[in-house]
Amino acid sequence: DSEEKPQGYTKVPKDQAEMTKLAAKGSPTVTKPTSKSDDSKEFASLLRIYSVLTRSEKMRLLLSATTAFLSGMTLPFFVILLGSGIRSFGKDDLSEEERKEALVEIGIWFIVLGVVSCIVGYFWLSGFITMGQRTLQRLRLKYLRALLMQEVGW
Repeated sequence: DSEEKPQGYTKVPKDQAEMTKLAAKGSPTVTKPTSKSDDSKEFASLLRIYSVLTRSEKMRLLLSATTAFLSGMTLPFFVILLGSGIRSFGKDDLSEEERKEALVEIGIWFIVLGVVSCIVGYFWLSGFITMGQRTLQRLRLKYLRALLMQEVGW
């Protein structure tokens, strides 16, 4: 293995014995140049997956992404509410009754935020799952049609 190989290529086995030897070493046997243009082609081919979606499904996907963003935005608000609750314990100028009222208000906000988080989380999760299932079903159908159009000898 002292021969110089171009960067981005792996050695091609010449026969079965050499392939077995390389596999035992854990060496890849596929020769494919690695370059930035290959990465961009793979990314472009991934975007082609969305070409099977209808306009309404693309809107549902956008809605799911928006609700996923909103679901993520609830987490910082939980931290803010928790900080407010802890801060209300440290205030010496509040009477016992005022402190209870502040904590009850924070508790109510926790419940409201939790319900909103559950509802929004349901919509983004169900939306992405549904879109994934529909997209995969259409891709499988396209693949089967293309496969059935091939010659039998292929």
